[in-house]
Amino acid sequence: MNKRDRYPDQVPDTAVRTLGRGVLHPDLAATRFALARTQPCAALAPFVDFYWILRWDLRGQPPHEQAILPHPNVNLAFEAHGAGIYGVDRRLFTRVLAGRGMVFGVRFRAGCFRPFWQAPISQLTDRVVPAARLFGAGAEQTRQAIMLAGGQVPGAGKAGRSEAGVSGVAGGVAASAGAASADAASAGAASAGAASAGAASAGAASADAELTACAEALLCAVLPERDPLAERAAGLVARITADPALRRVDELSSASGLTVRSLQRLFADYVGASPKWVMRRARLHEAAERADSGELVDWAELATDLGYADQAHLTRDFTDTIGVSPTRYAG
Repeated sequence: MNKRDRYPDQVPDTAVRTLGRGVLHPDLAATRFALARTQPCAALAPFVDFYWILRWDLRGQPPHEQAILPHPNVNLAFEAHGAGIYGVDRRLFTRVLAGRGMVFGVRFRAGCFRPFWQAPISQLTDRVVPAARLFGAGAEQTRQAIMLAGGQVPGAGKAGRSEAGVSGVAGGVAASAGAASADAASAGAASAGAASAGAASAGAASADAELTACAEALLCAVLPERDPLAERAAGLVARITADPALRRVDELSSASGLTVRSLQRLFADYVGASPKWVMRRARLHEAAERADSGELVDWAELATDLGYADQAHLTRDFTDTIGVSPTRYAG
């Protein structure tokens, strides 16, 4: 019996995939929070991978602890308690979600936060620093604007702004569900339901666009010049992620034309993690995704596919990072 058989009421694979690699136990996670992504404007596309918007409403429910297997990217996050720059986290990242809340994040392309930071990104590895260190007072002003636009400012609803925005979207969904229930009695009610769903979708897209505009105004105010080395680092990380046959640093050296030592310096300066670590993390993302597929996994075969010497090496790597063995995680 696999995960889908044991948890038939959880979301389908198509919904799970929207969370992306790195979100552990995504079938459960997708029932606890929503994650949306928006793309950067043309001026910021060389630097920003995407914007992510995390929303949850667990009022009346137990808190949810979510584990994340981080990627080799720097993130800038705005939330209720502050704004921070999150360097590459080489550990397992966990976050407890409770009540109702939202986080707006900027995921920079691997290596491409370096032009903003103007110092080796290794300074940020396994660290979180206040966004004000780079963006000054604009960081807090932007955070407040994002929280207001996202309906997260206490009491703002009384002024007719934040709570109205969120409850309006939720109300549209509820109205749609109500119309669907009345469909058997009236075809006109079904039509009204479709209109409500469309309004809700448009409202959510409008809210996401407003949040994105707030963040982009801050980033564009300090927009650096493009850096060819940053873009080269981004390309190398993308190549590692996309090519499972690329298993060793000397292979990346041959493919890139850079010496092993040059690769190590480039990654320390621009990515914040070694090329070996990036390769290892890509393999663990693949292993976790396979474990979360709900299908039986031949771990010995997967270990070979991912370039491990044997299943024992995969098991040790997985357990050291995630805290449980692959078979127990998948169980």
